[in-house]
Amino acid sequence: MRKNALGGFIFLLFVGLLVFFFWRSEEPNSPAQALQPGDVNYPVVNPAPEQVVKFTAIIPDGWPAEFRLLYMVTVDQQNKSKKLISPPGCAWKQNKQFYVDVPLLLQRQDKVYKGDFTVDYFLPGTCQWSMYNINSPVLRSALVFRIHSSHPNSQPGLGLDLTKQKLHIWCTKHGKGLKKSAALNEQYDCTPFGMVELFTDLPVGFKETVPEEQRDWPNTFSQYLREMSVEIHDLDQLIPEYLSRASGKPGSN
Repeated sequence: MRKNALGGFIFLLFVGLLVFFFWRSEEPNSPAQALQPGDVNYPVVNPAPEQVVKFTAIIPDGWPAEFRLLYMVTVDQQNKSKKLISPPGCAWKQNKQFYVDVPLLLQRQDKVYKGDFTVDYFLPGTCQWSMYNINSPVLRSALVFRIHSSHPNSQPGLGLDLTKQKLHIWCTKHGKGLKKSAALNEQYDCTPFGMVELFTDLPVGFKETVPEEQRDWPNTFSQYLREMSVEIHDLDQLIPEYLSRASGKPGSN
C-alpha cells in the first residue's frame, strides 16, 4: 500500500509539471466559443451535485481576486492523427469548439476571500461535460487541473489526505521579460516557489526563510477534494522587507 501510494503521488506531480509548462490559463485553443446560458449547446445544471468544495483565498491588497471554473467537453484523438472528436451526438467539432467558463463567486473579509465551487456543476449529457481546471487572469498557467485519482479512497497513505489542498503562489509585478500588455497574465508572474528564480532575482538567504510547506504547488485535484485554500505571496513586498531586516535598519522586524 505504501509503495502504491508513493507511485500515485509521483504520478500526480508528473502530470502537474506537464500541464504547468504546456497550458496557459486563459481559455482553450482557438477557435473556441464560450457558451452562455440559453445557448443551444449549453450544458444542463446538475440538480443533485456530489462534489462541492469549500474555497478560501488569502490575497494581499493590490492583487486581483478573480478565479474562474472551466468546464469542457470530453474529446478523444482519432487514431494517430491530430483530429479531435467528441462523443456521438455532441455538436462540438474541432473547427467549432465550445466550452463553459464561470466565475468562482467569493465573499471578502479583509484579505480573506471565501466561497465554494461545484466540480460536477453540470450533468455530463451527450457531450460528457466535466470540469477541466480552475484558472485566474493573473496566472500564466491554470491554478489546478482536475484529474481522476486511481486511489480507492481519500487516505492513500504516506500522510496524504486527498480531501484537502493548500496552494502557495508567489507573485511579482516586476518579473523578467514581463510585457506591458492589457492581458493580466502578461502583467504578473505568479509561480510555484520552485520556479520563482526563473522570473525574478531572489536575494541571498531569502529562500531559506520560506517554510518547506510553502514551496509546493500541487496543481491537480481529484474526485476526493472537499477543501481548497490558496495563498498569494507578494514578492514585491516580501523581498524589500527581508532586505530591511537583513540590513538591520531601525524599525525592521
